Amino acid sequence: MTLFISDKEKALRSGLLYGYAALFFAAFGAVYELFSHEVYSYYMIYAFMIPAVLGVMPYLGVYLLGSHLPSGVFTQLYAAGVMTLTVGSIMHGVLDIYGTTSSKLVLYLYAGTVLCAAGIAAFVYINRKPEPEKKQDHGETDPDLSQN
Repeated sequence: MTLFISDKEKALRSGLLYGYAALFFAAFGAVYELFSHEVYSYYMIYAFMIPAVLGVMPYLGVYLLGSHLPSGVFTQLYAAGVMTLTVGSIMHGVLDIYGTTSSKLVLYLYAGTVLCAAGIAAFVYINRKPEPEKKQDHGETDPDLSQN
């Protein structure tokens, strides 16, 4: 039994979970549209695309390219951002079908974007190329050489 899971395997598992989430939201939207009395909302219809595009695609890229994943905190921030955007889309669709609006729905967009940006920033920081270290000469001489 191994306790270590590689980043490649984590990326594959995460991508599959996002795929399952996309399927769930597609089924949820389809069932909700069946009982909406012929009233449709594009926010509800295409809510499944958010976990598909923001979840499956990036983790598939990490899996294929072999990049490193940031720590669990940052991947969870990114996951929370994707789900916040998805739930915001579902809520917007529900209110559209109901026939009303709310100015507070934009908070889902802002919160989801900030959470996703934090996760992406950590990913970029982890996968940056380290700069080669330069020797810095501060004008100091070697003590062994100065005694001669």
